[in-house]
Amino acid sequence: MVKPFATPSGVRRIVEAAVAAPSVHNTQPWLFYHLKDSMTVYADLRRQLRVADPLGRCLAMSCGAALFNMRLAIRMTGYEARVLPLPAPRGAPDLLAVVRTVPGEPPPPNEQRLHAVIPRRRTNRFPFDGRSLPQETVVALVAAAREEGATLVMLNGRATRKILDMVATADQALSRDEAYRREL
Repeated sequence: MVKPFATPSGVRRIVEAAVAAPSVHNTQPWLFYHLKDSMTVYADLRRQLRVADPLGRCLAMSCGAALFNMRLAIRMTGYEARVLPLPAPRGAPDLLAVVRTVPGEPPPPNEQRLHAVIPRRRTNRFPFDGRSLPQETVVALVAAAREEGATLVMLNGRATRKILDMVATADQALSRDEAYRREL
């Protein structure tokens, strides 16, 4: 078994998967540095949308998506990714993670399927059809979020309407902001 970061082609495959991740307005706000046996993930703060994303929340989510793809690509090599998140928050606030590898099990079919569709990812800007998700899909999504250390909360009709109204109000306010329009 060849270590994922041992060859230039291995590093290239992992980075190609990472940069295929979705990012806020396709800013791709990440930088990767390959060290002998690890990869570091940095936020590229020059690509932060200062008006649309002043706190860097969307930038961080974009980098998280890239890190997820990186971890998935590492799994395809039979290794596990060991991620040290935010290793130096005071000294280097843009350093988001250090990724090392350890031998692991072969990837299961669900991870193989996820990895296979990385190049086919597309943004959907159209409304969804309004059908409810099957309960088993909701349970699987909640479990997947938990596995990543997150919490997924499914909203009911009233809460959904409230959130959508808040987003519409914010969008209207931002669309009147000349700096926001220039940035986009």
